[in-house]
Amino acid sequence: MTKISESTIDDLVEYYESFPETLINKTADYMDDYPTLLAYLDQESNEVLLDEERDLHWYIVVVCLSAILEEGVDIRPFTVEGLSAAEEANWQLLQNAGAGSWRDRLTPFFESLDQEDLLAFVEDLLEDDEDSPITAIGREVIFISTKSILDCIFSN
Repeated sequence: MTKISESTIDDLVEYYESFPETLINKTADYMDDYPTLLAYLDQESNEVLLDEERDLHWYIVVVCLSAILEEGVDIRPFTVEGLSAAEEANWQLLQNAGAGSWRDRLTPFFESLDQEDLLAFVEDLLEDDEDSPITAIGREVIFISTKSILDCIFSN
């Protein structure tokens, strides 16, 4: 399995920060290329996200998909069943993680997917600090959703 490198992710973050219109274009491209993914990200359960959280969620997904494609990984079409099954398993994994700090609760996710740099990127953007506009619920929804997408891509 191809591991997505931190340098690829960092390069894309820097590129999208320098050329925000490219990020907008990529988002539109991915909406067209992956309609099931678009429906998944726009599903009713994501309505709990604040506008800032929704924007961050899309940003995370676009950077992850871009990095994956940049590394030459073929992304098969997403299925509703695959995304739903992955999401259900990830919610169960989070529930089984029990109480503890945000980072401690995420340890099992790093053990279940061999894409440490991608997961660390998501974790870092969702870091629990007092300056963050991300709510506790938003943090969980974004992480679980993104992890479910990654599971579908790398389940081979």
